[in-house]
Amino acid sequence: MKKHLLLPFLFIALFFSACTPDEDVDMPIPDMKTPSEMIQGDWLNYESIYTAHRATDEVLVTTAVEKYKFEADSVYLETFNDGNFLLPYHLSEKNNKTYISYGIWDVYMPQEYEIVSITDSTMTWRKEDTNYEKDSTGVEVSFQVTAVEKFRRK
Repeated sequence: MKKHLLLPFLFIALFFSACTPDEDVDMPIPDMKTPSEMIQGDWLNYESIYTAHRATDEVLVTTAVEKYKFEADSVYLETFNDGNFLLPYHLSEKNNKTYISYGIWDVYMPQEYEIVSITDSTMTWRKEDTNYEKDSTGVEVSFQVTAVEKFRRK
């Protein structure tokens, strides 16, 4: 019986001995990097997914690896079939989204993608574009194409 009476007093003592944290302790601030800092370095474009939005959605997935090396204002691009390029790139903000643009008209067709996600180890780009082709009667028709590029740090 005495043990049962002692238990509530132990809980009360424990409650009052559990103090609030010291007021002068500084909480660590997380290291928040900007997209321009996070993109620096070597990346492998390990998967490209292209979806043509026609009457039936056609999906093309390629896994040919392309290498990207981002430096201060240029990207060195090693493609699997078009050769190697040193291109300028630019990051911009539009409507709270980050975009990357790279390319030169005479060298490598300019590209612009939204950077959907970027971490220390992975990155995903996305863009939507309009393509045109002639139908069976020779009339030019348009259709939407969505491209998703997936990267991992090399």
